[in-house]
Amino acid sequence: MDQPNRDRLNELMARMATGDDAAAISLYREFGPAIRPGVAVVARRLHASHLTPEDIDGIVLDVCLDLLKRAGSWDPNGGALPWVWAERRVLRIVSDFVGQYGSPFDESFPPGHEPEGGGVALSEPDLGEDETLDRLARRLPTVALFAEALEAVTDRERNRHVLLLYELQRSSGDPSPALTVGQVHGMKPAAVRKCVERTKRALITLAASEARFAAIAGLPILAAIAAA
Repeated sequence: MDQPNRDRLNELMARMATGDDAAAISLYREFGPAIRPGVAVVARRLHASHLTPEDIDGIVLDVCLDLLKRAGSWDPNGGALPWVWAERRVLRIVSDFVGQYGSPFDESFPPGHEPEGGGVALSEPDLGEDETLDRLARRLPTVALFAEALEAVTDRERNRHVLLLYELQRSSGDPSPALTVGQVHGMKPAAVRKCVERTKRALITLAASEARFAAIAGLPILAAIAAA
């Protein structure tokens, strides 16, 4: 693997040290491939062989957002790359994700009280939310902007699909959308919720830091987490 561009890395970390949210997203976009192997190594140390490439990618985004809070303490002259310097934080982030992934039930329903049938049963071929988004994007500029932002904050199709399906189920009255989406994607409900929250926070960060994406912050899909 090519060595990271240290000048560009130093620039992004310096911007992050000033609270520049956009720089954290840029770190994810530009240096994600360099961060992923380290995250995968930590996952193996935790015997988390079940994590998918999409899971690893989501953790990488979490690492970048976490580095945003600590960038001011990183010394560019210290030699260690930021994600190596923050190894203990990476370990905690992976460990937290593995714990979420291992949760066997949607906490909104106590064990033994899940909705009958385990949520709303769906099968992959029946899902049309991606096509619906594409159709709306061709007609509505704000939706087109949202679709562009969604691709900007995650390059994993599954993570985008999880968010869209989760919101579709929630708006349709599914009492346990995380359980339903988990059945489709082979994920635990807590892992679904983590994926949805992470993606939404990345979208809100992008909207707040890049003026051309500002309009998506007012979309209902982001309203609840933005107000939290």
